[in-house]
Amino acid sequence: MEDLVVILMATYNGEKYLRDQIDSILNQKDVNVELIVRDDGSKDSTIAILQEYANRDSRVLYYSDGNLGPAKSFLDLVKKAPESSFYAFSDQDDVWDPDKISVAVKAIKKLDLNKPAMYFSNLKIVDQNLQFCRMSHSYSQFQKNKYASLAEYMPSGCTMLFNKAAANLINLKEPEWCTMHDVWIYLICMFFGSTTYDIDGHINYRQHSNNIMGAYKKKTIKLYFERIKRALDRNQQPKFNNAVNFYKCYGDMLTDKDKEKVEEIVHYKDSFRNWMKLLFDKDIKATSWSRDIRNRLLILARIF
Repeated sequence: MEDLVVILMATYNGEKYLRDQIDSILNQKDVNVELIVRDDGSKDSTIAILQEYANRDSRVLYYSDGNLGPAKSFLDLVKKAPESSFYAFSDQDDVWDPDKISVAVKAIKKLDLNKPAMYFSNLKIVDQNLQFCRMSHSYSQFQKNKYASLAEYMPSGCTMLFNKAAANLINLKEPEWCTMHDVWIYLICMFFGSTTYDIDGHINYRQHSNNIMGAYKKKTIKLYFERIKRALDRNQQPKFNNAVNFYKCYGDMLTDKDKEKVEEIVHYKDSFRNWMKLLFDKDIKATSWSRDIRNRLLILARIF
């Protein structure tokens, strides 16, 4: 019997490319899929398109209950999804290879499915016409060291597939804040279960002028300055805030060592000793020397 995978899609004014993505999901091979869509308050014809698909294919369901933003929309989808062995996230404007989900299922089954388990992969970056531009990662974007997940968030949500044990733990607690849903689930699976990475890409990650999310825009001087400005914004501090919320939700479930590592970030501003301890921690590090130096500089400036 083929595996059932529930695909969770969040939409917002996605009429232009939505049909391409839904078709690629419904045409997945060697798996059974159900598509659950949460619309975040679209003003275009997105709802009409979703209704069209729901009318003709029982595998498609959708709902809309206010604007939450992408992170909370996806977490709400996990909460309201029907029970399944596996779940996957979908953006509204990509196109999946026919074997995207079957490859992910095969890979995740090599992990311990009694605990939270997650698969993620590389991305094929394409333009709005699906013309290939490049691979997202030129080398493996995964560290087995769980504490590295506190310093750098590697998975793109649209490549992720996770199991029922992960979904149960996700739904156990609701964060007041998190950078994005994929960051949150990455932390959960790294600390409480296992994660596997696929260097091959099985998704055409479409980049266009209307992307809600997307980190692959043309690199311009203006973009670099925007990134620097964002990194220096004391109101952001995403790694600190993610750690604080992760600790609030799951601190009482962590091992003593894991709790100590998360606390390094939560309390690094409290004293000079804590500050220096995090600055020189060899476990809480990024995958590349340039990213790691950037992190150390942010810690020095107390805006990590």
